[in-house]
Amino acid sequence: YMVVHMRFLNLLGDKVETDINPELSAEDKQELMIQCYGKMEELMRKSGLRVMLASDSMTFIHYAVNRSPRIYVVPGRVKHIDTAGTTSDDDNLKMFVDYHLIASAEKVYNIVGKGMWPSAFSEYPAMVGNESFERIFI
Repeated sequence: YMVVHMRFLNLLGDKVETDINPELSAEDKQELMIQCYGKMEELMRKSGLRVMLASDSMTFIHYAVNRSPRIYVVPGRVKHIDTAGTTSDDDNLKMFVDYHLIASAEKVYNIVGKGMWPSAFSEYPAMVGNESFERIFI
């Protein structure tokens, strides 16, 4: 499997971060999700691999999972450990499982669109696992 990771930083209205970005309009949200999913679809087509999706946006996760059975998401609530205030053991477990699975993937991608964050959350476990990492700007 490969990993695709995206940090939307509240652009889609998920509010898992402090006020880093304003929420996009409904039209702009849809356009950003179409662009991001289009890039994921291209990567899936080229590789033939299943995809583990890691994201700070449940909005995008639901959008993507409903479009392809090849996309896997570790179950649980999306939280950002630095800004969540308090996190439960289940919240923390999801983050650690994501991290471990990223480190074990064949290839790791971080997709970054306008206003999104070029995150190190997927970059560091790729380095730990000696896996290929690529940041793609769309």
